[in-house]
Amino acid sequence: MKDLFSLAGKTALVTGGSAGIGAMIAEGFITFGAKVYIVARREDALRKKKEELARLGPCEYIPADVSSLPGIKALAAAYGEREKSLDILVNDAGVSDGIRQGPRPKHQGTSSTSLPLMAAASSTRRTTMPTASARQA
Repeated sequence: MKDLFSLAGKTALVTGGSAGIGAMIAEGFITFGAKVYIVARREDALRKKKEELARLGPCEYIPADVSSLPGIKALAAAYGEREKSLDILVNDAGVSDGIRQGPRPKHQGTSSTSLPLMAAASSTRRTTMPTASARQA
């Protein structure tokens, strides 16, 4: 199975990677060969999860708060200091008030950080994707 879905040589960044679904996604990526950076606000939780995941393969962490544009830019800068490119971005970080009463306004939730996070991540990419003609060569 790993040969069919290999992520060897790929680098992934998973926000919300210290717990829950984000941690499970990070574990899956590592299991299939990716180097994974997990991101969350609490460094203690990140350190603990990194130690656990590093037993499976390459895992690093970056403490960051992606609930604001300055936090996203700080994450992009920190990541850019460590890696030259990013292959996989998973935005699983979320903020909840703990109370669900009816539909949420469109501006709340992780979708409000998705586009700025993707833009910040793409600005750290220092390599270019090969063109179709380059791939055929």
